Amino acid sequence: MTRDKFTLPLRVTAMYASILEDKTVKEHLEEVRAVHQDSYEHMVRVGRLSMYLGVRNHLCDEQLRNIGEAGTLHDVGKKDIPGCVLCKA
Repeated sequence: MTRDKFTLPLRVTAMYASILEDKTVKEHLEEVRAVHQDSYEHMVRVGRLSMYLGVRNHLCDEQLRNIGEAGTLHDVGKKDIPGCVLCKA
């Protein structure tokens, strides 16, 4: 996975790590990863970027967690699309 060009405060990094460890989130991400690695990486980047923007906009911890989960799972439906379709230009 590529390195992000933005950094999250340590507490938010820990919060995002806990989102990725959530059983439901983890299951959905692994299902997407099995179909399309690029989509998986995109979902993780969007989740982190969402939290970064939330920090910049002074969201509280509960809002940061919610936006992190939503950003991470925004493309979860891709797990039901065959990889050959996702890769078409």
